[in-house]
Amino acid sequence: MRTTTADGLRTAIAFFRRLSGGRDACGSDFVVGVRVSTGVPVPHPGISLPEALEIVPAMVRDGVDFIHLSLKDAARTDPHDERSGVAAIPAVRALIPDSVALIAGGGVVTARDAVSVIAHGADMVAVARAAIGNARWPRIIIEGDTPVNAPYTPEHLKAEDVSERFINYLRRVRRPFVVPERGSTKPDAHLVGQKKQQQAYGS
Repeated sequence: MRTTTADGLRTAIAFFRRLSGGRDACGSDFVVGVRVSTGVPVPHPGISLPEALEIVPAMVRDGVDFIHLSLKDAARTDPHDERSGVAAIPAVRALIPDSVALIAGGGVVTARDAVSVIAHGADMVAVARAAIGNARWPRIIIEGDTPVNAPYTPEHLKAEDVSERFINYLRRVRRPFVVPERGSTKPDAHLVGQKKQQQAYGS
């Protein structure tokens, strides 16, 4: 986990060495992309948006083919980063040429969400949680229907061919994603995790 600026610098140096080595090993025809997570909560905060804006030009110079920007809520009307106040998608788009694709995602559920992300400057839209709960998400959108939004019941997820093992994983690590079972006295895992995170960071 990155805890200091020095840690972040060491991580960035190691990353660019891998990026350069991967490109050399795979050749120019191999597509290389980087996911930049700026909206992930503690204890795995990724990097801040200002830090991302500093290293994106270096990614371009090193020959990256696409950048996947992972945000907390990419589809909202005014998608400003909570910590810096900067509009994330337009800021990254301004730093990369048209030859480098920009993928953005985070909180995308409906067709309107996806259109909003494109309008902010992304070339493609990433769909994660909504696609887990809606296995036919692209078809649902094409047919003009509305996807089911989280939290999902275990029965719904099983009907979407989500395995029991993955459902249990989602109970542990995701924010309210799976509806708690009736009669359960065990605290939701995401609430326990949030409390531990707040204690660890003194908030």
